[in-house]
Amino acid sequence: MKLAILIIGVLVFIPETQGSNLIMPKELNQFAKKKGCSQVSDFFSRPGKINPPYVYGYMYGKEKNSAIFWCKRESAKNISYIIHVMVKKENKKMNKCPREIEWPNYPGGLSLVGENLMTLDGFKYLRHPKQQVSITVKAEHKTIRSEYDGVSTYFYCNNGKWIFKQTH
Repeated sequence: MKLAILIIGVLVFIPETQGSNLIMPKELNQFAKKKGCSQVSDFFSRPGKINPPYVYGYMYGKEKNSAIFWCKRESAKNISYIIHVMVKKENKKMNKCPREIEWPNYPGGLSLVGENLMTLDGFKYLRHPKQQVSITVKAEHKTIRSEYDGVSTYFYCNNGKWIFKQTH
């Protein structure tokens, strides 16, 4: 449906939008809806510079074949923030990894850290945050970084389990 507005004798047709403006590409929003999620509509309402809530190229290969993005899932009791991993073409190295990372804190801007650029020192298991990862090897694939206002959270899939580390 289109809205018609008469402005100083000129008829202008404005497409009617469905709800809020998109803050992510349409394909990521559609993927999120299929997974029972919605975009974090107020993501850019905070002050300061912030990276977008999505990044293409998480997996090896063509950038357009994989992406990560924040979305939210609301229930009567709470709001969950989730990083989704969208993959168009499977990657054997990453097949063990769950495609969702549920996080209790408000999301930061996303970016990727290349493989071999950080060690797994100080990482903890997402499902058991008091348990430290006992290996001190370098990351073998890309690490996800969520960052806002000087606080970074790194997410890495290690042997099929998500681990994380926070820095200030």
